Amino acid sequence: LESASGEEKFSRFSILGADPSGEILAARPHAAVMSRNGVVVHASLLESLRSFVGDHSDSVPGLPFSGGLVGSIGFDFVHELESLPQHSVSGEAMAWLGDYRSFVVFDHLKQTVQLVSREEDENEAAAKLDELETMLSRPQGDFNGAAFRVSERQANFTRGDFCASVETLKNHIRIGDVFQTVLSQQFTRGYEG
Repeated sequence: LESASGEEKFSRFSILGADPSGEILAARPHAAVMSRNGVVVHASLLESLRSFVGDHSDSVPGLPFSGGLVGSIGFDFVHELESLPQHSVSGEAMAWLGDYRSFVVFDHLKQTVQLVSREEDENEAAAKLDELETMLSRPQGDFNGAAFRVSERQANFTRGDFCASVETLKNHIRIGDVFQTVLSQQFTRGYEG
């Protein structure tokens, strides 16, 4: 996570989480799998998110993040909120979120690094902090000679098809069918390395 907001050029905080204590994976609407504390629950993404509300203790003084769910939720989530026509499936998961209770906070203003664990058990929190410190202290090897290759960028629209879709949507807005719409284009690349 980066803490930039508004017109800032640089974030004050960079926050890195490792080893989430739980996660939510939703392959498609109404098909989420939530795992927490060794328990796996099948539910909708919305139900899974609701189960995390109020789950974390008070904020950490001086920090913009005190632990919780971090990840991504795709546009298909709207199908859990609204009754809409069937949509095409991209093949990608609709959502993935990790429950981060231990993380590293880089304060770029003060030039400090802070390790934080919100585990409720004191021994477990200490073990998580030791694990983070070990991870950060370990030599990382030489990447100068490592091979890393990416394929050409692939889009799910041709330029012509995308422009035609924009014109179609503009017409729908003009005639009042919709007042706002989001047209997105997905770019992917394969990689090795």
